[in-house]
Amino acid sequence: MAPEAFRDLLRLVHGFEAAKIFLVAVDHDFFTPLEQGCRADELAHLRGLDARAVVLCLNALTALGVLEKSGEVFRNGTAASRWLVAGEGYRGHIFKHIHHGWDAWHNLDQVVRDGHPAEVVEDLALGGDAQRTRDFIRGMDDVTRELAPEVVASLDLDGVRVLLDVGGGPGRYAQTFLEQHPELEQVRLFDLPGALEVAGANLAGFSARDKVVLQPGDLHYDEFAPGVDLAWISQVLHALDERACRALLAKVKRCLNPGGRVLIHEFLLADDCAGPPQAALFAVHMLVMTAGGRAYGGAEISAWLADLGFEEITVTVAGPETAIVSARLPA
Repeated sequence: MAPEAFRDLLRLVHGFEAAKIFLVAVDHDFFTPLEQGCRADELAHLRGLDARAVVLCLNALTALGVLEKSGEVFRNGTAASRWLVAGEGYRGHIFKHIHHGWDAWHNLDQVVRDGHPAEVVEDLALGGDAQRTRDFIRGMDDVTRELAPEVVASLDLDGVRVLLDVGGGPGRYAQTFLEQHPELEQVRLFDLPGALEVAGANLAGFSARDKVVLQPGDLHYDEFAPGVDLAWISQVLHALDERACRALLAKVKRCLNPGGRVLIHEFLLADDCAGPPQAALFAVHMLVMTAGGRAYGGAEISAWLADLGFEEITVTVAGPETAIVSARLPA
């Protein structure tokens, strides 16, 4: 909703306060001990933190509905209990990854002056820092666990036997493709070694693990092995500038069989680039996090594919905030 009153603008600029309190709570894992309920001083002692600071943060999280409070005892609310307690359902890695970008956002003022960040934070998440890499890849898995089945179910894989997953990260899409399409003979998961380390662990108990081939490489420098029927590129292009995007799509073309297809899954901007909100904000996120990335529009990506000789180019909605650009090589 567009701000109309002055208080709406105040509410807009105060949004960072709630976000920071929540992200600090995730980083210090407040939520696992709070699942059983505890006082602020007990949590502070357990985590080696200041009791006064902790109680103020817990009260704020309660006011936001993240926690519940009875007397002096705090407990997780519904969402925190489901997603932020250590164990099988834990989804906190994505929030740790977001928090890693806090300083980059703080430096937006410098970026709008200079046109680029002083430090490319995304490089740290893509192998420059082992812990950040794990948080990033596991965070991507947090986001795609529920999205992947919905997205894959919407796709036509008729005639596809060999699928290439470019920048496949945690392996969630590779697994989902094989779960929904057991006729696939091979899924090639191409990513940096640090990402594939997480993917290998995630796929260890998967029944069709023998059909997944982990291919370490760097999409900036390495070619893809030929013989691919379908290339799947999910949430990769936004980290690249236009030149790198075009170069990547040219590499994909070279690995595809005649009649092969490419599917590009992204937060796509509208043609005027002023929305939707998620994509427009994400474009600025890429501005502060990468050397030249941003969100792109479906028309832009379609034009690049047409320049490469792809045909049957379409743009379709894939989920609540994403879309897919599809194209096919001539047979």
